[in-house]
Amino acid sequence: MQRIHQYLQENGPRFEQDLCNFLRIPSVSADTRCRDAIGQAAEWLKDHLTALGLTAECIATDGCPLVFAQSPPVDGAPTVLVYGHYDVQPPEPLEQWTTPPFEPTIRDGSVYARGATDDK
Repeated sequence: MQRIHQYLQENGPRFEQDLCNFLRIPSVSADTRCRDAIGQAAEWLKDHLTALGLTAECIATDGCPLVFAQSPPVDGAPTVLVYGHYDVQPPEPLEQWTTPPFEPTIRDGSVYARGATDDK
């Protein structure tokens, strides 16, 4: 357990920066003006997963691209599926935000931005 805590301590700032970079992408799937941002978010995620050692690809669909990644199978290990989404809901009404929704802000140890808790 100590090694895990040490790893998180050493890499926490990088993880935080990665999350903030991802949150800056306005991947609002309900807004057709955000189609380029949706593609950018999919590519960012694919590249990030590849950097972590997974094989990853973006698969075109009629809507948002599907990002599929996998690691090589390990004999005797169970198969684990992780599912999530990288699109977000529209941030309106904007006047209810205390900071811009796509400019992550860290307050009291928490990250505030559209998508920070669901699901980016």
